[in-house]
Amino acid sequence: MYDWTNKVVVLTGGASGMGRSFITHVLSHGGIVSFGDINTALSKSLLLQVHSSAPRLVSRLLFTKTDIRDANQVRHLFDRTKEVFGKIDCLLCVAGVNLPDSFLPPAEARPATANMLNLEINLIGTINTVYAGLSYLKSGASIVVIASTAGIYPSSVQPLYSASKHGLIGFSRSLAPILPEGQRIFVLAPSTYLPPHQQSTSGLKMSGQMDNSGDDDIFTKVIRNTLGFVEMSSITKVLDESLESAQSGQVIEINPTAVQSVAFPVPTDKITLMENSLRYHVCGIEEKSAGDNTKVKEEAVND
Repeated sequence: MYDWTNKVVVLTGGASGMGRSFITHVLSHGGIVSFGDINTALSKSLLLQVHSSAPRLVSRLLFTKTDIRDANQVRHLFDRTKEVFGKIDCLLCVAGVNLPDSFLPPAEARPATANMLNLEINLIGTINTVYAGLSYLKSGASIVVIASTAGIYPSSVQPLYSASKHGLIGFSRSLAPILPEGQRIFVLAPSTYLPPHQQSTSGLKMSGQMDNSGDDDIFTKVIRNTLGFVEMSSITKVLDESLESAQSGQVIEINPTAVQSVAFPVPTDKITLMENSLRYHVCGIEEKSAGDNTKVKEEAVND
């Protein structure tokens, strides 16, 4: 199991759902959490809960109101964390939403313009967070991005949400090779889960974000009768295991029956050459496993 002892974690979206479960997990294993969330009321309820149930942990939990769409607020979250705790070992990007999709029928009920909050929060907000975090993370730090199986497979009932999660996976895989030495970014992509307190009830959580309560909710019924729900304990277990062994750029799918590293199409030799050459000339980064292929890269530019 990953050793959280005195590790300082910055986490977005900690007031509820998956983020709140991660906070409980990290604190219970000796870690320190600085979390940002836009929901002040729920965040304060978490602080009060910790104060009443485990007062010795209060000094290891810091809340900063944060809208991840606002780059200034995100930087303030990191500033406070560094000021209070002195370092940042891990960034957990959990914050997100799953709002009703503007593309769903009937067509006559569609708004004049699409609601882009799924993209603005899930994708742009997370990019804001990672971008700011790179200026604060210590050497050897890990960035964990929470996506979804809807970012691996198409999801016709939520195309905008699916687009945001596909974007997170593409962003993380593309960023991985140019991160500073020793840092890594990887993605956890869980299918639908129920938080621990909802394991025996309805109350759908789509990768930690969408909440449709009520026994008659069609999403809950269909998912329960088909794929089933991932337990939060399975997700925290994969988080621990991934922090021990995941490679930068790796995408790990978590569903009720299997946990697997996602296999993406293997690029052709020419695409690989193009990518390596561009990375070398634009970023000054050599392909570590390819040996000395500077000449090949020069030829790719000069041809």
